[in-house]
Amino acid sequence: MAEEQQVAEAPVETGQATSGDWKASLPQDIQDHQLISNIDNVETLAKTAIHSQSMIGADKVVIPGKWANDTDWDNVYTKLGKPEAAEKYELQKENGVAVDKDIEGWYKGIAHEAGLNNTQANKIFKAYLERTAEAEAANAPPSVEAIEVKKSEAELSLKKEWGKAFDQKIGDAKNILTQFAPEGFDAMVTQDGIPLGNHPEFVKTLANIGSYIKDKIGEDKIVGDRQPQEFTPADAEAEIAKLRGDPRDKGPYWNKSHVDHQRTVEEVSRLMEYMYPDEQ
Repeated sequence: MAEEQQVAEAPVETGQATSGDWKASLPQDIQDHQLISNIDNVETLAKTAIHSQSMIGADKVVIPGKWANDTDWDNVYTKLGKPEAAEKYELQKENGVAVDKDIEGWYKGIAHEAGLNNTQANKIFKAYLERTAEAEAANAPPSVEAIEVKKSEAELSLKKEWGKAFDQKIGDAKNILTQFAPEGFDAMVTQDGIPLGNHPEFVKTLANIGSYIKDKIGEDKIVGDRQPQEFTPADAEAEIAKLRGDPRDKGPYWNKSHVDHQRTVEEVSRLMEYMYPDEQ
């Protein structure tokens, strides 16, 4: 009988075996273990084992479970960079920014209690300083320059509204202040930093009171000497409408034969100057 020829099996090169080949000799429970389920060959298994071994003893942070106490969490914060004491924080401040030492000490204490590392503490501290600066700027009284600008704007606004009656209206307002307000009352500042004596609405109120006293009460001595009446553009327009009347009524303005025709036309012409003071 011919001697049977032995056929040698081809050697399996490292790392080339299939998943079934290299796991075949392992117990069944190990073959199905999830830790090696995605490892395709022995070489990958070896690399994984070496990497795992090198990690033993390395700094790692284990997240505490739901039963963790303050000490457990404090250990985590310490590993993440929490300094040993609140005084160890090195807070960075912008050049020229002054921070109250009590406030800075308070903040460091809160940051340490919260477990912040130096980077986290600085980020929040910077945001705190910026927000504080914004609040202080918003509540700061206006500068002298800003107040002067507001005064000029108020004066221009009144001149535009009152036209040629500006000087008389201002005089009426000042007379009311002199007669009824305590000394220095007009220097009191409003919420936006403008003195009352320069605030357009306040000045208009005083001027209206003065005009009312002259027109309705007739106490001239209260608001100064009698002066020729000046008209604001709005008052002049109302007076012109009254003098012209309805053309159908053939009043003095429209009736050339009327005895008051010329006087009425001249008065309307004079009042037109108050309506358009800039054009004169």
